[in-house]
Amino acid sequence: MAGRLADRVAFVTAVGDLPGDALVRGLAAKGALVVANHLKPEVAARAAGLAEQRGSRGLAVSANLLDRNSVEDAVAAAIARFGRVDVLVANATWFIPNDPFASGEAEWTRIVERNLRAQIHAVEAVIPHMRARGYGKLVIMASVAGQMGMPGYTYYCAAKAGEIGYMRALARELGPFGIRVNAIAPGGVDLFNYDEATKARIATQLPVGRTGTVDELAAMTVYFASEESDFVTGQVLRLDGGLINA
Repeated sequence: MAGRLADRVAFVTAVGDLPGDALVRGLAAKGALVVANHLKPEVAARAAGLAEQRGSRGLAVSANLLDRNSVEDAVAAAIARFGRVDVLVANATWFIPNDPFASGEAEWTRIVERNLRAQIHAVEAVIPHMRARGYGKLVIMASVAGQMGMPGYTYYCAAKAGEIGYMRALARELGPFGIRVNAIAPGGVDLFNYDEATKARIATQLPVGRTGTVDELAAMTVYFASEESDFVTGQVLRLDGGLINA
């Protein structure tokens, strides 16, 4: 299939929701072969079908992102099917609130594991393969919450900030091996199929005057997955409509 990502193999974690499925469609539309991961096999299979609907090829894999061995098995299945993994989109994001005055150890563990730990497991599962090949693109889905304060989401902010710090360190570690590591930080993007009233309220906080779309998120991901970003690493690219205007 022709396109900017022709015949590249992209492994996408946490498919099955609005942004995850948009990533699958966007990558496949540009020619990528897409490995769609979700804990539930039926959800992964439906997402893989989205790639095929775009004229590409899809593979469904079921892995628990909190289980390192499970993720490594899923990556091995992708390599067995397609021969390699060129791109990883670490898309695990659980937007979970917490009360900073009453939270406990269990809540901290739940939020940080489902964000930071899940992302690290996916990244570290593909690193040995990419190092051996001397090429790879790692795209970590972070959040503006990792760069700004969000009342009621202190642990989530901490986890997303951790992802950004992890990404920047990895960019230095892996650059000599031909691996580029970057992050996308959405903010003000309609990730949850908001109603019109909610989108209008969010839009009032954004200089562009509207919410972002998951298709725009997918387009930014395609850029990081493509050869056009071969000289870009260690960067956080905000898709936030000017929310953080700095």
